[in-house]
Amino acid sequence: MNFKYFREIDRLGRVVIPMDIRKSLSINAGDILEIMSDEKGITLQKAENKCVFCNSTDELTEFEGKFVCAACVNKLSR
Repeated sequence: MNFKYFREIDRLGRVVIPMDIRKSLSINAGDILEIMSDEKGITLQKAENKCVFCNSTDELTEFEGKFVCAACVNKLSR
């Protein structure tokens, strides 16, 4: 399903993603979005894999169906 909305960016640079879009893409509060840009514009994409402890999406290792980042693995091993 395609949607087209216009939203104003507030003074802190925030923009609200309309509920219809969030529901159709299963985006919920606390989810991490990957933000990419090029000369044509900005793309937002739900980041599926994130650390269960700190929500980082960098250097993830899967453990029993959950993802843990290298920094948290390092902290846990101490």
